[in-house]
Amino acid sequence: SITMAPSAMSIVESLFCSADVREDREQMLQSAEVFYTKHLDPLVVSHSQLSNWFNHICKECITEAQREILVGASGLPMLPLPVLTMSRADSVSTASTAPPQAAMSALAARAGPFRARLESRLGPSQATSRGVATQLVADLNVASCRILETWHMLLALLLHSPREVALHLRESWEMRVSRRWSTSVVKETVRPDVGKCGKTDSCAVHPTLAETVRKAVSSADTEAAEAFFVQDLGMIPPVTLRPLIFEERYSGGGAATVSVSKSAAPKASKKEAASPRKASRGMPVERDDRSPAAPKQYHGVHLLVLVHGFQGNSFDMRLMRNNLALLYPDSMFLSSTCNEDNTEGDINDMGIRLAQEVVNYICDWCPGSALGRLSFVAHSLGGLIVRAALPLLHEYSNKMFTFVSFSTSHLGIFGDKISLFNTGFWMLKKWRNSMFLQQVSMTDHDNPRETFLYKLAKLRGFELFQNVILTSCCEDQYGPMQSARAEIHPDWEGVADKEVYREMVDNLWGPVRPERVRRLDINFVILEKNLDSFIGRTAHIQFLECQPMMKMLVHNWSALFR
Repeated sequence: SITMAPSAMSIVESLFCSADVREDREQMLQSAEVFYTKHLDPLVVSHSQLSNWFNHICKECITEAQREILVGASGLPMLPLPVLTMSRADSVSTASTAPPQAAMSALAARAGPFRARLESRLGPSQATSRGVATQLVADLNVASCRILETWHMLLALLLHSPREVALHLRESWEMRVSRRWSTSVVKETVRPDVGKCGKTDSCAVHPTLAETVRKAVSSADTEAAEAFFVQDLGMIPPVTLRPLIFEERYSGGGAATVSVSKSAAPKASKKEAASPRKASRGMPVERDDRSPAAPKQYHGVHLLVLVHGFQGNSFDMRLMRNNLALLYPDSMFLSSTCNEDNTEGDINDMGIRLAQEVVNYICDWCPGSALGRLSFVAHSLGGLIVRAALPLLHEYSNKMFTFVSFSTSHLGIFGDKISLFNTGFWMLKKWRNSMFLQQVSMTDHDNPRETFLYKLAKLRGFELFQNVILTSCCEDQYGPMQSARAEIHPDWEGVADKEVYREMVDNLWGPVRPERVRRLDINFVILEKNLDSFIGRTAHIQFLECQPMMKMLVHNWSALFR
């Protein structure tokens, strides 16, 4: 037997399946409206979105003369088709969940503009099934051709100015990501005194407040995720697993508001008073709302030096370096290696080696005027090494830009509290006979004012930088919070050497403009419950391994690294 293939259906038969629909004018118009809503309305919306983006790119990325050449004086051709009120998602859900007759009624109820346009174009005599089908096919052709024409004009524009378009897209993406990360940043009240602790105890308040903030922003964060049509879900973890950053900033005129005692304050020589450093301290602080891809405000390359901590190596700072390099590909990065095998020795010697390494790198890779800015990112002991190296880098004092320390014990490690960490630290100091451990615990001299850290606080340091960022964590006992924040704490009232610490704080912050200082208290989400977390080592290592914290820093405080 021979099987006959079914004959092809005409456009009228495919649109209006039954003869009853073709003969009933009202049902025919309803079917046409449903077809328009399902097939033509998405094309009209797509053309509108493509045209809007094309006009936006023309406005932001090319000049008026270029636009006249590429687009012409008349601009993009308009699409003379109505946009129905029902969205594509509503149309699909209505058609898939409701019965056929109910779906047709619901869709037709929102398609009034189409019926009025169709009747006005065809007239009463031509409003037949063939006339309606011909008009729908013509509208499909018009919409498709206009989309194709606009798309080719957009491709020509991208070929003409790809760099400008790519830069604009990157800036918009960076701003969206920054807003997304900002849900995990708590900006606290600006305080006038950079050297004294606030009225509330951060270690007592921040953990509880962090949990409250995470619960409050979880729903808002879910809604923000919907704005990213294509995204790596592993790039931004859920709020419940994300670290929270408490930012403290300070206000002031031209000097810090801490009281500097005459015996403790370092005296500036006449040569230093007349040096360019005074002019550099008067430079305005760069805005925080500019994206990393925004044009630079200076000439030359930005060199960022990353310094590891005690018993570490350059590999420790790889994640921070990688996150910085992704957003700032034009910058240069030096991961210090000069102290990898010498972190047990004298901090001053480590500073000398670091200074020599930085000078050699600058001479080899950015000599002369090629160096635009010089910044330091240091972890733990690395912050003290950087401070010890700064007096030897005086020739680059006008290039100093940002200093970031991750849990650095600027005031030493206090041994007055009995804890498992302090007991282990005391035993390690006796067993290893390490010069560094003696210096950081301020036991390298019988007189506290003759110890290395006290003398280091009197040297030039923080005042050289445009931005000073001190990060800390309550759970980190390897870098005590009060020492990492370098501020006077109420708990010092019972400490025997409280005046020594007070003088160190005065020496550190006396010459520094308060508005250039930020303190960031990081509240990590530590799920493991083991010995490392109990003694505070896990939180200390999180500064090297927590990529969400690093992404929050480079995206939300981009002005520090630009």
